[in-house]
Amino acid sequence: LFYALTYFDGFNFDDDGNEHRFAEHDASAGVRLDFTDDEIDPRKGVRLSYDTTLDAPSQSILGKDRDPGNITGGGDDVTVRHYGLSFYIPLTKRLVLAWDNQYFTAEGAEEEGEIVAGGSPPLRGYPEGRWSDRYGVFTALEARYTVPKSIMLDIYLAHGVLQGIQYALFYELGQVSPEPDSSLFEEMHQSYGAGIRALFEAIVLRLDFANSEEGLQTHLTINQPF
Repeated sequence: LFYALTYFDGFNFDDDGNEHRFAEHDASAGVRLDFTDDEIDPRKGVRLSYDTTLDAPSQSILGKDRDPGNITGGGDDVTVRHYGLSFYIPLTKRLVLAWDNQYFTAEGAEEEGEIVAGGSPPLRGYPEGRWSDRYGVFTALEARYTVPKSIMLDIYLAHGVLQGIQYALFYELGQVSPEPDSSLFEEMHQSYGAGIRALFEAIVLRLDFANSEEGLQTHLTINQPF
């Protein structure tokens, strides 16, 4: 379980482009249930998650909200929720099938006619944030094959005991919509590709190559995508 309270203190701009000192709190909460055999690189089990934005206080030990130009645009009236469900199925001792499902919503401020995004499907074949709207779905299937290792490394971006090299093939689907209806499952965006991961004691160093109708994308990051 978690509760997070954040405080931003800086600048923002009004409709006329004038700069104002601006400060605002944000709050969120969630729950994560992890029934897998490993938090870093699961091989079997189920993982569930849920998080939501909450009404935040206007004042805390972090500071006090300031909005002199009324430039927030009623964003506090929007509630963003995210649901996640992942399955990890061992096919052999080294081969694992990982299946991830996500759904997000953004509800509120409908009468103001605002463009509100609840999130963006993490399709690796497109630039980050390429598709976003109030509602969205995402599903991905990934086959992971691991070759065990036990090598001490001390190089740039990699320090510690290398416990394995993992190869992955993946296929993903995602879509967004302003309404929670059947349009979420029509003409879904697709991406597919392959990756290689270095498995360390506490992190996964990941390099993925993903393709879509918009071309090739490369991702170098840490931790598994799900």
